Amino acid sequence: MLFTLEKNRKVVTLIELFKVVKSLNNFCKMYCKEDELFIQIMDDSHVSLLEIKIKKEWFSSYESENEVVSFNSKILTTIMGLHTLDSVVTFETSHEHLYVMFKQKDKTEKSFQVNLIDLDSDLMGSQEIEHSLEFTIHTKKLDQYFNELQAFGDTLELVHFNDAIYMRSRGDEGKYTLKITDDLLDELIVEEDLRMVCKVPLKYTSLVTKLYSVFKKINVNVSEDSPFTLKIFPNEEDEKDLLEVKFFIAPKVDDEDEFDYSEFEEKEETPKNVEEELKNYENEIVET
Repeated sequence: MLFTLEKNRKVVTLIELFKVVKSLNNFCKMYCKEDELFIQIMDDSHVSLLEIKIKKEWFSSYESENEVVSFNSKILTTIMGLHTLDSVVTFETSHEHLYVMFKQKDKTEKSFQVNLIDLDSDLMGSQEIEHSLEFTIHTKKLDQYFNELQAFGDTLELVHFNDAIYMRSRGDEGKYTLKITDDLLDELIVEEDLRMVCKVPLKYTSLVTKLYSVFKKINVNVSEDSPFTLKIFPNEEDEKDLLEVKFFIAPKVDDEDEFDYSEFEEKEETPKNVEEELKNYENEIVET
């Protein structure tokens, strides 16, 4: 296997992707097919699954004969962190090693050797699912929401009720409910009269949204009994068919017999005008 990257933007994208890989698992297996590079990583708890698919046209050059390469993802992330701007990055494998080289503009070369390992893990099959709810939002904005929700609990409750989307987390100290308006969404597809709640652990949700520096928008796919799915694509239109990242999170199953939607009922407005009430209150104080 041999591939190179010359554009800074693409090198940074690969660096950020390997950071996510490392956060999920200390070991990585790459399936270097003839026409694409495919990575599938599951966390140790078997709750989440990451898939990265990169077509060969995305690279400056790419050659492979259907190899499978496994290595320590932590050491590779450390190596990629030593990259400097305007370097040509080359990945090459031998029978026992992965070689990474940075050729810099001043003709300095940094070379690294990573020992390949044997990983006893099977490639898991995935299938396209028609979800009940699908929407696209800015990745940085969604990352902000996930971080806020983690301050109040460890479970994300994503609710669709009365044509509105809510995110909620709750714990011993209180709860936080966020209503997402259509103005924040670039795209929305939803089943008619949908009433649904999906619960997933918040510790996994922000792993992919941390990629907001290289992926501006993210697609969220939700169904009650299917994996919570996040999809991100390159910002450049001509690359959207060349790079695809999917992240699946298994939904939580709890002992609640029936979810209480009453909190998400629209509250009736008070008949009195707030300004009038304040004015009357001030008059009462003056008269007293």
